[in-house]
Amino acid sequence: MDDKLTFRTEIEFKGTFAEFEKVAAVLVELPIRIRCEFPPDKTAGCWPIAPMELLSKRFIDKITDKMPRLKVLKGLCGGIRDPHLHFVEDIVMIDRVRFKELVGNVAHEMAGNLAARGEYTEVLNAIRGLGPGIK
Repeated sequence: MDDKLTFRTEIEFKGTFAEFEKVAAVLVELPIRIRCEFPPDKTAGCWPIAPMELLSKRFIDKITDKMPRLKVLKGLCGGIRDPHLHFVEDIVMIDRVRFKELVGNVAHEMAGNLAARGEYTEVLNAIRGLGPGIK
């Protein structure tokens, strides 16, 4: 009999940043494949456009100031469900107040850029999906 085994499950981690860093360091050393489903046109953190491409460095620095940072581990991609931003070697966690400010500014820039060049119906269709979430 072959002594090889395949096992697949979903793991959800809940704990501190320090605990996660320990778990993640162990995971990337194990003989496992870690994957996360991303949109086909994925950008860092699955933003349609990285916030750093739309917003000033000063604003991004304000949003990330004194927020917890995790080191990016090669082989462990995706899965964080809490608000965060990806940088080259770090993942910066963001509290909900700062996340709201960040998303508002990104949406404002994206909508403004689209409104400056798009057809009327294209622009309204792009923001239509936001309506039900704000009522």
